[in-house]
Amino acid sequence: MTQIRCEESEAAAAQDANALFEHGVGRLKAADYCAAVAALERAQAMAPADRARVALGAALQGARRHADALIQLDGVPASSTERGAARVHAAFSLLALGKPAAARDAALEARALMPQSAPAHCALGEAELALGRAGAAQAAFLEAIRQAPSSAEYQALLASARRLACDAAGAAAPGELKLWAPGDRRVSLGLAVEYLGKKATFAKLPFGEWSRILAHQAGRGRQVFVVDADRRVQGFLGWAVTTTPLAEQWLRGLNGLSDEECLDGDSVIINAWASESNAANALLLAAARELLKDKSAVYFKRFYRDGRVRPMRLTANAFVAGHLARSVRRA
Repeated sequence: MTQIRCEESEAAAAQDANALFEHGVGRLKAADYCAAVAALERAQAMAPADRARVALGAALQGARRHADALIQLDGVPASSTERGAARVHAAFSLLALGKPAAARDAALEARALMPQSAPAHCALGEAELALGRAGAAQAAFLEAIRQAPSSAEYQALLASARRLACDAAGAAAPGELKLWAPGDRRVSLGLAVEYLGKKATFAKLPFGEWSRILAHQAGRGRQVFVVDADRRVQGFLGWAVTTTPLAEQWLRGLNGLSDEECLDGDSVIINAWASESNAANALLLAAARELLKDKSAVYFKRFYRDGRVRPMRLTANAFVAGHLARSVRRA
């Protein structure tokens, strides 16, 4: 009798978990991500299943909880039939976290498991795009379009890859450096995260805050790179534009600035400057002169090797550019 009751209890739990799963998927399709997460977490707790894990990962993605999403998606074993879908979603979360190389690896695995999946090819294309590989990105997006010819999203992404290819046509000659501002914000953000992540000064900063700053820069077109003939990054400049009172608050460390507070203004905050050589620094200096020509002041913080930070404020005149090159620490 005890065994029968146990089996009945397990059957009832499975039915409840299935109902929660279906409800969670319905909320996911309706873009009600908080409700989807709540339902799918309960379903997964009651009756763990790979399909629920993937759906929960997708819901967490929608809620912009990408690190939590990866915990779920990475938990789907290689032997599971859900592995391909899990790697597609993982690729998109990795891209959102500024990890294009890892996203490419996830997308390649997804494509191998699901060669007829348009989203898998799209994920690969977006990873290649973020890495600045225009040709590979175009090939991936073309295959995604072949699988889903009516997708306007894939057509738009293909156009972005083609714009990147056009940018690449103007690359520096061998032995030369040049300034480059990618036409696609995703390319700019991916390159900035990859380049600055290798610098000790930036690696010590809180990831969430720093990724938000870089995302704002990229979204507003306020990033410029120094690249060589092979499109390797040799320097980077990122900035924000705001009002003088808000810039003063930022300089004194009273509060961080929101995206809405950095839409326009008479002052420039340079919050990222890194270079590999004097030649690269000179090009960044030229870019700084250009962006400061119509502004009243520039704000930045100089970081020292012993951990000290020195707030800096300068008027935007001919002296600014020359002093900036000496004062901004090369990371």
